[in-house]
Amino acid sequence: AISLAVNAQKACSIEQYQEDLDSLKRWVEEIHPWQFSRCTEEEWDSAFISVRTSLDSGLSSFGFSKEVGRILGVLKDSHTTINFEHFQAITRNSKGVLKIRFKYLNGKFYVFKDSNNIVPKGTEISQINNTPIEDYFKSALTYAPMEGNSYTSKVRIAELLIPDFIITDLDESST
Repeated sequence: AISLAVNAQKACSIEQYQEDLDSLKRWVEEIHPWQFSRCTEEEWDSAFISVRTSLDSGLSSFGFSKEVGRILGVLKDSHTTINFEHFQAITRNSKGVLKIRFKYLNGKFYVFKDSNNIVPKGTEISQINNTPIEDYFKSALTYAPMEGNSYTSKVRIAELLIPDFIITDLDESST
């Protein structure tokens, strides 16, 4: 398994991000035993080219890590992903914890658990701070790995990551 960490830096230069992408590509191709078992080499290369050519100088480390998650998602291999625990530890230690869990069901989001007992379980949530919760979910899906064509596990992991994306978004929009 390859593990990537979101570093504490706000942003890197385009050249540094490109260097990181080149290293990632090289590592996966050298280490992964079956990197093209669920995608073609062309799909893999295309994902890298797409991200590499779209990098801009305003991209934060968090934004870059979402792009890396998108690239790794092409492999459809849950063992080749961004290190969630490290990402969550950094997010929670520097930005705090949103102690609420969501459940995605039939195209809607509901409170599954609120450790502070502020929002009742089962409450439908459509927005958080005027941002559609769907936006956070879509971002979390870029991080969530998929094993083959098992979309359900990807959704469940994304549900767990939504609070971290909300906290990170709040921090990035305040800078």
